[in-house]
Amino acid sequence: MNIEVMLNQTITRWQRTGQDGYNKPIFATPTTMSGRWEAGRVFSRGDDKETIINSAKVFLTEAVSVGDYLYLGESTATNPLTLSGVCEVKDCKDYPSVDASVFLYVALVMRGLYRGA
Repeated sequence: MNIEVMLNQTITRWQRTGQDGYNKPIFATPTTMSGRWEAGRVFSRGDDKETIINSAKVFLTEAVSVGDYLYLGESTATNPLTLSGVCEVKDCKDYPSVDASVFLYVALVMRGLYRGA
């Protein structure tokens, strides 16, 4: 079965590209991709080995990075921190098919972390 058939929701991604002079994040232009957003608690470990309780698991057709922001739906907002429901990627993994010709990307996201907007 082709996994992409099951990834039929639109996900908007803002890639974090750096910080401004006030340590606020700078983002690339938002892009959309296909995915599946599964809300619910997902536990993972941070770099400091502390447990992180994430608010959703997002299955994607493209890789994302820790620090990027994802949104269920399509948005053209230039700053994701202005949207209700946007989530920061806290962990991401990729899972190859048996022959490594196709990858499934999984992002664990958390809502409401950024307080400097």
